[in-house]
Amino acid sequence: MDSRIKAMFEQADRALQQPGRNLSIHPFVQGVANGTLSRDQVRVWGEQTYLYVDAVVPWIGVAYGNCDNAEARGHIWESLLEEATGQLSGTKPHPELMADFAEAMGSPRAKLSSNEALPGTRAMLNHWELSLCHRHWTEGLAGMGYGGERQIPVTFRKVSDGLKEHYGLDDKARLFFEMHIKADEGHGDESQKVVAIGNPSDAGLKRVYNTILGTAEALWTCWMAFETAPSQR
Repeated sequence: MDSRIKAMFEQADRALQQPGRNLSIHPFVQGVANGTLSRDQVRVWGEQTYLYVDAVVPWIGVAYGNCDNAEARGHIWESLLEEATGQLSGTKPHPELMADFAEAMGSPRAKLSSNEALPGTRAMLNHWELSLCHRHWTEGLAGMGYGGERQIPVTFRKVSDGLKEHYGLDDKARLFFEMHIKADEGHGDESQKVVAIGNPSDAGLKRVYNTILGTAEALWTCWMAFETAPSQR
């Protein structure tokens, strides 16, 4: 790997450990792990998360169409196939998995798509649409894979265990989390490969770095949606 790219990812690793980017220490994650959040708070988080999980599928498709490298398109295709169908994990479309969780927390399934996006969720949606559809494919894919998905196995392990222990959710309701714990394990390495394939200029590499951090920051803010719900357990 190009020494420039290696140095950028090492710098990103350090930056992603900071509060505001490190999702494993997010207040929502800690609250679910400890059982201190109300069911309403967890429900609202699920409703808002559903909105971007559902929206991102066609945007990955746009990134696929914009990519001019056959090897990189293979990586994007696998991501699109899994998000849209669940075929690689043997499950089902990821929006449906998130809907199962939200429904288990008391959200009417038929109304999930019509819920109004809170400000943090709108910012998350805007960030991913911009980075995946209107920026170079290395930026959107690295942001999603390294700034977001790479953090998921550790983060969702805490969430899934907390949902089982403190909120009584069964395997079906927690499958969105359990599936991502396994499916996202190698996404950090894949992100590095995709950026290496794209071999961006120094200016392009700086944009990749900013998108990685921006994705983590946008997810952190979006996940604060739980604070808008009643905290009484």
